[in-house]
Amino acid sequence: MYFSQGIDIIEKKRIKRLISLYGKIFLNKILSDNEILNFNYIAREKRNEKLSGIFAAKEAVSKALGFGFRNGVTYKNIEIINNEFNKPEINLVGESKKLFCTLKKENNSVLSVSISHEKNYALSIASILIY
Repeated sequence: MYFSQGIDIIEKKRIKRLISLYGKIFLNKILSDNEILNFNYIAREKRNEKLSGIFAAKEAVSKALGFGFRNGVTYKNIEIINNEFNKPEINLVGESKKLFCTLKKENNSVLSVSISHEKNYALSIASILIY
């Protein structure tokens, strides 16, 4: 059995500043095409909070995977998509998925992520269980 966790916290004004400086360039660097589609449906006043949570979640997932953002792992190939109950879920694509499959081999696995918001911060924890 293998268990790993990653955690990240980010100040929301940092993300707001990056959006004001780089706009769509920043969004296209950290969001997949699926995430951008979902992001466009979010009310403008909630976008910074949502993006801060997604950013923290991707950082937490990269830490839980144990690879960080190297070996082909990028922000774009770790997707954070909300399910029908609005719970965030991890969808690995591309190189992230390949590396995770190498890690888990033929075993069963569970990937879980949780995002929490406070006035100035977004926090996320990601867990991986391979059994």
